[in-house]
Amino acid sequence: MITNPKATTTDTSIALAWGLSTQETVTAIRVYLRTTGGTGAWFSEDVPPSARSHSFAGLNPSAEYEWELRPIIGGAAVTGVVKTLPAPGPVTPPPPVLSVKGNVISWLAIPGVSAYTLAVVLDPSGARETTYSEVKGTSVTVPAVPGQTVNYGLAAKA
Repeated sequence: MITNPKATTTDTSIALAWGLSTQETVTAIRVYLRTTGGTGAWFSEDVPPSARSHSFAGLNPSAEYEWELRPIIGGAAVTGVVKTLPAPGPVTPPPPVLSVKGNVISWLAIPGVSAYTLAVVLDPSGARETTYSEVKGTSVTVPAVPGQTVNYGLAAKA
């Protein structure tokens, strides 16, 4: 009988591990896998009776799979359902889109971002005096700079 079955996933693989406790002679362990709710045939592989793990690679990210372990020659099958992890997303969040009303700069919150870096560039076509500050929230009030051209930039902090 199969004991302590465990499935470990990444975004494109599933690793199955198990124990075996039986009085019968096992000639192989048949490992089955298919997409959950699939109507097609199960993909299966036989592994030696001494094997206690098997992996499937090249799977679809975020897909859900059914698995089954069956000792050949007696014993009950062990089944389960497991989902691969989502594919890794971009590490850098997208840039915020700025809106300006008077001397208030605002933007929509970016999911998962709690702080932003504001760049204030005085004389952007000349000396480019740039200062940076951290902003929490989704708006900042900037001081008026009479007679100066000022550019603003904002970066999301991951």
